[in-house]
Amino acid sequence: MARFFDELPHTAIEEARASKKPLVAILPVGATESHGPHMPLNTDVIISEGMARRAADLLDADRMQAFVLPSLAYTPADYASGFSGTISIQPSTLHALLDDIAAALKRQGFVCLALANSHFDPANVGVLREAAKRIEATGLKVAFADATRRNVATQLTDEFKS
Repeated sequence: MARFFDELPHTAIEEARASKKPLVAILPVGATESHGPHMPLNTDVIISEGMARRAADLLDADRMQAFVLPSLAYTPADYASGFSGTISIQPSTLHALLDDIAAALKRQGFVCLALANSHFDPANVGVLREAAKRIEATGLKVAFADATRRNVATQLTDEFKS
């Protein structure tokens, strides 16, 4: 069962660290943006949270401990910026935020940051790709299943492929 980082007391993190099992943090990444008149502004966040929950459930609890971090709901979203309700941030803001989150996790003994992303705006994906490389250079592993890469993108529905 997925454990939600922000719903736990700090002692739960201390206990997890004391177990000596590798600690994995899963970060849902989405956007607050228009998805048409029939869908909520946080559609990407909802999808990413579902991905993160499922990943946490599938990870082997006998070998590691996974935590789902609070979602990032603000990312570069220029493609939808012409629609009401869209809140887009600068790529540099997301870069800094990801660096800070990764540094805090590393200080606390986490060995991997997994990015569960369902927001495919090119600026957002570019930041995530660059951040994954930069964070890994610090010694914290990063898992990022980039759904925009050809071998992964072929599995998407026609709506996402367009």
